[in-house]
Amino acid sequence: MDNGASGSGYNEAERVRTLANRMKALGGSSVVLGDQSKKWLDYGLYNTVNKSTFDCAIELHMDSSSSTSAKGGHVIIKSGFSADKYDKALETFIKGYFPGRSSTMVGRSDLGVVNACANRGINFRLLEVCFISNSSDISKFNSNVDAVAKGILSAFGIGTTVTTTTTTTTEGEYDMVCTYKITGGDATVYYYDGAKLFALGDINEYNLLKTIYKSNVGKDMPLLAFTKDQHNHLSNVLKKRGI
Repeated sequence: MDNGASGSGYNEAERVRTLANRMKALGGSSVVLGDQSKKWLDYGLYNTVNKSTFDCAIELHMDSSSSTSAKGGHVIIKSGFSADKYDKALETFIKGYFPGRSSTMVGRSDLGVVNACANRGINFRLLEVCFISNSSDISKFNSNVDAVAKGILSAFGIGTTVTTTTTTTTEGEYDMVCTYKITGGDATVYYYDGAKLFALGDINEYNLLKTIYKSNVGKDMPLLAFTKDQHNHLSNVLKKRGI
């Protein structure tokens, strides 16, 4: 077992195994967990695993940096490969839930596990969930492990078999997450996560976010109609520094 990165008083191995175990609990028989007691690359397990027991694979990780301001998650695939529907859906979820990275889909040719899976024809991606060294990222992760697990599962079209308590707000708290279109504009749907604004690329990204939101909150995500001026005002507010 490799302890991996550390930061904010936590280590990567423990945190991602907690996430993997929740994915298994929520996804049931649709999720197959690998042997968590071994470092798969060192033991050569990707070279011997029975590919017929699963359709695709994901390895969970967390980043760490000497800069505590570094934050956000991203997806890693084999350099030269095209991102498939699972990669794209996973990217949409992770950049919305843990924003901060300028590049959220990265091709790599220098990672042993990525190369090993590519050589065997395993449909594989590595997910850096967030920065364990960023207090905001890891605090959000720790408070929302099931929501992160559900988001990852949804990217692979896996529903959950366990009912969990939906997110509620107390008096004076408001859920700021929404989507909107610009009245009189094109068909672009914008996603606001309460902190950052994203222009969605297509209807599949919108549908995935709706599914994740309803699964976590228990109601439909609002789709609003903004004027061009309102859109510009929101964009300008998000560029301002807090007082």
